[in-house]
Amino acid sequence: AGQTLDDYWEIYPSCTDTWTDLRFPPQVMAENSGDAAHFCYVHGAAEVPEIVGFEAAGHRFTTRFTLNYGGDRPSTWATPNGPVPGRMTTIMHGIGIAAGIIESFDTVYTLATTTPINLHTSDHRATVWVPRTRGDGSPLDERIKDRWANQQRTQHAADLPVWENMTYVEHPMFAATETKNFRALRRWIEG
Repeated sequence: AGQTLDDYWEIYPSCTDTWTDLRFPPQVMAENSGDAAHFCYVHGAAEVPEIVGFEAAGHRFTTRFTLNYGGDRPSTWATPNGPVPGRMTTIMHGIGIAAGIIESFDTVYTLATTTPINLHTSDHRATVWVPRTRGDGSPLDERIKDRWANQQRTQHAADLPVWENMTYVEHPMFAATETKNFRALRRWIEG
């Protein structure tokens, strides 16, 4: 069965955010999409996700991760029945548009855009689509919608100070688990 916008909570204003005049070039968002380790250290994930796939196809670059949501806690607002194995997929459309799919107990979609203002400054926008129905078929109430929206908006905000303080290194040393992914991502960005 197909989904419609009625299957999701309204996105504006509570599921949308904008940050302007940030000190970073737009390619940092694209490189962020392939960085598995930062989910643990920047976003507070209980573990570093496993990169299970990446693919360059024309203007699109897709990265797929698996991880356990909920850490070792018996229950969270996002995983009410305990930890859940899940997936995270990021699909870059050019270097400035990132579509995300978070699949755990609930399935949440994100869209992030980075618009260059000049060579060193960008604006960043993020939108979150939260379903009206939970993964077990029960209604997803507005309090949980607000938690998902705030969690995703906060996760985007956590990236921004990192991006603003990054220095581009043409030939960086990558972690062994990320080497193939990042090299493919860099080739795609430069192509």
